[in-house]
Amino acid sequence: MRVIANVQLLTGGSDKMRILFTVCCAGVIFLSAIAGSAQQTMPTSTAIPDTARHEIIQANFGGGGVSVTMRLDKNTGRIYQLAACPLKNIVGSGLCWKEMIVLELPRSVGDSTPRYQIFTGGDREKYLLLINTQTGKTWQHGSEGWSPLLDTVTLPQSFDLIR
Repeated sequence: MRVIANVQLLTGGSDKMRILFTVCCAGVIFLSAIAGSAQQTMPTSTAIPDTARHEIIQANFGGGGVSVTMRLDKNTGRIYQLAACPLKNIVGSGLCWKEMIVLELPRSVGDSTPRYQIFTGGDREKYLLLINTQTGKTWQHGSEGWSPLLDTVTLPQSFDLIR
């Protein structure tokens, strides 16, 4: 109520006060627009069709500038990391795709259906997960490669949780 009274006082006052009030309001709106646009990020890839076999993902870890660029074969779940190529006298960028270790990844049976997806997120993007979208089996990226996550065990109904 006090703010409304002050606004009415300013808008009902002299021309200088009205101009000052208008400039201040315009400044607040302008700064809000700049702050909002600064939070938007540029896309890191183009849109791909759902039937595409390969996808490139770039994940940033912990906000510390550490990033990894990967290529996912969405049909087989095989993941390749972009790295410096150890070969000498190569033509091109000097980069190559090195296959990453994915523990307990089932062998592909020649199926041409995309079934794997990579998710990155969490607080400061600390989670990097691979999921089989048909079975739900999930792996987490760590220092030793990709390790399967265990599914929770369903407790019997007679088991009481301590709260």
